[in-house]
Amino acid sequence: NINYLASARGRLGWALGSWLLYGTGGVAFVDTDNDFTVVSADNGPFNFSNGNTDTGFVVGGGVDYKIAPQLSLGLEGLYYDFGSDSSHLVAGDEPFVLKADEDFATVRARLNSHFNSGY
Repeated sequence: NINYLASARGRLGWALGSWLLYGTGGVAFVDTDNDFTVVSADNGPFNFSNGNTDTGFVVGGGVDYKIAPQLSLGLEGLYYDFGSDSSHLVAGDEPFVLKADEDFATVRARLNSHFNSGY
């Protein structure tokens, strides 16, 4: 479960008529909860809960198209990377390591409202 996902990003782009093409990047923050069950060969089941708050980076790009003087449509893709985490756990007499790679991508569409827009 992702409890929250936040980022602080900068954006640099080029205005080409009604189009705005841009790249973006910055720092990202995520808080997650993992609930899972392990059944060992000898005992079980064992229930575990593991939560993390991580800081990583986000990069991506997008395009906006101006459909009216104060409105534009946008499409943006972002890649988040929070590294990987390892947790050493024991289920009965059996130790194991839970490894999680925390990276994912998002795509979003939006409608933007512009105030005193120059593009």
